[in-house]
Amino acid sequence: MLKDNSTVCFLGDSITADGRWIFELYEFFKEQNKKIYLYNCGIPGGKVSSTLERLEEDCFNHNPDTVVCMFGLNDINYHLYGEKYYFSEEERNTAIREFEESLVKLVEIMNKKNITVILLTPPPYGQWNKSDAENLVHANQGVAILLEIY
Repeated sequence: MLKDNSTVCFLGDSITADGRWIFELYEFFKEQNKKIYLYNCGIPGGKVSSTLERLEEDCFNHNPDTVVCMFGLNDINYHLYGEKYYFSEEERNTAIREFEESLVKLVEIMNKKNITVILLTPPPYGQWNKSDAENLVHANQGVAILLEIY
């Protein structure tokens, strides 16, 4: 799918910003002797809506022919799935609606620029992680809705 000298930008949240999975792709292309330019444009706390505001300076300045997007937990406002806010259905629905509208707009912008868009579904919320923070076990309900939208 990607030809030599392709430029790929990765948009997303902290999972993208961390870059581990992007580095794995870099290593793969290197082993294949493919010259692919990869730019990590992920931002911790990133959402599709906030990414729309920074496309020009963070992504389009690299002149990508492909953009990989992976958003999720920040878009659903995962804190709304904790026990304290679990019954805040209206706020959860508003966040999901904003995600869907922003994602559609993002794809439309990419299409107008003839940029191939690859949408990656977010991983599930790590409800088995050990942490002092509240375990937001219900966040995967929101992630499941995002998967349907994707």
